[in-house]
Amino acid sequence: MEPTEAVQREAGRIEDAFPNPGNRSSADPWIIAEALIGGHTVVTYEGRTFSGVPHRRWARSMPGICQHFSVACCTLPEALAELGANI
Repeated sequence: MEPTEAVQREAGRIEDAFPNPGNRSSADPWIIAEALIGGHTVVTYEGRTFSGVPHRRWARSMPGICQHFSVACCTLPEALAELGANI
């Protein structure tokens, strides 16, 4: 899927705000931008320990960046529960 011009602008804005990705995937700004423009929720395990506790680099992980840009973000179990799946 080719990103729209609006998504390209938002991805650039996200990359400008968080320029040092470290171990973060280079796809993250694009995923967050697509969610922002499309009104979608980002589903990820990133930013939390397996027990669900945010880790110390949470603010620079996908959930922290999503929160910074007011993009909804949740874990897969949270998304499945929201959809009514029994896990």
